[in-house]
Amino acid sequence: MTIKSINVVKKIAQRITSANENNLVVLFNNINPVSSIPSDSIISVNGFLKNLKAYSRITSTLEVPLPNIQITDSDQERLFATLDIEWKSQRKHLDLLVSADGNDYIEIGTISLIRQQGYPYRMHSLLDFFTDGLADEFGDNGKVAVKISDVGYGLLSGDDTVTIHGSYLQEIVYDEALIANPISNQMQINSINPPPNPQLGATWNEVDIGNNFIQQWNYFNNGWQSHEKTFTASSAEIVDNNIFGCFHINPKYKYLISIINFIFSPNSNLDFNNYYQLQIYQSKDNKTLQAEVLGADFNNHIANTIYSNVYEANLLHSPFLPGEGDLVLNDGTNSTQGFIWSLSRFGTSTIKIAYSLEINYRLIRR
Repeated sequence: MTIKSINVVKKIAQRITSANENNLVVLFNNINPVSSIPSDSIISVNGFLKNLKAYSRITSTLEVPLPNIQITDSDQERLFATLDIEWKSQRKHLDLLVSADGNDYIEIGTISLIRQQGYPYRMHSLLDFFTDGLADEFGDNGKVAVKISDVGYGLLSGDDTVTIHGSYLQEIVYDEALIANPISNQMQINSINPPPNPQLGATWNEVDIGNNFIQQWNYFNNGWQSHEKTFTASSAEIVDNNIFGCFHINPKYKYLISIINFIFSPNSNLDFNNYYQLQIYQSKDNKTLQAEVLGADFNNHIANTIYSNVYEANLLHSPFLPGEGDLVLNDGTNSTQGFIWSLSRFGTSTIKIAYSLEINYRLIRR
């Protein structure tokens, strides 16, 4: 028996709107995330919830004033005044739930979602409901979920939004002796071409004819994969109504798009009459648009506030090879294929927006 472990860190980014109604929303499912390790060799999958926060913007209820606290009030009177505002006002409830087996859930806490006078939104620390320590621990199939409850004032409606973000770590403990092709501890291989008959987890440093390092590859899921890379496009300010860009791709590789993150801040309020739209398409010749990867409208955002919108794409894109269709290549390394993105402004206002578009991906050799 040879016991080894792998740690995997993942991001939680979940938006809850009226479309979710009172349905259960799973944030964390502690199942094996590494498909290359056979299930019969796994001893345990240990999960650790490390960080969890919530952002709430409620507009469908009456504004709630600040607690009326007098300088002569005792600590107990101040506490009661605060609790009355929080739990006796018009509100929605965000229930926090956990499951030990992935099926039966128990409630461990509730957040009051109110429309606080003077504040466009509220932030809530959720990890405190789970643990007094640095992380809450979960065994195999453990889950974390939330749901919205109606306490007499309805569910989320209109522009009500709750965004939950955080992170968790998974530790996969396995017996390497039970894997048919065990993860290799061999020394790193430096070569121009991929080494033959690689073992799971093998590392190859690709070099050119002059032995200059190009990049490192790891062998997983029957293929050579690069480390995660990030394409970034950004601007401090947009002046024109529309802006376009292209993330060019090389047909030598497949592209595994994992995360798309759009961070922005408008200089004026965005609403349904004045808003921005982000679209990302796959393209094969910089003109012909293929399937839409992402389409999102941003129409209810406060001026001079930074927003982060994370989308899990999980898209494996295989570029066209030379000779397929009407593909045109430049010089074999710079392709006219790519992911075209556009940021378009709608309405009459001259709103400006600072933004950063990040696309996380891995290369997979053909």
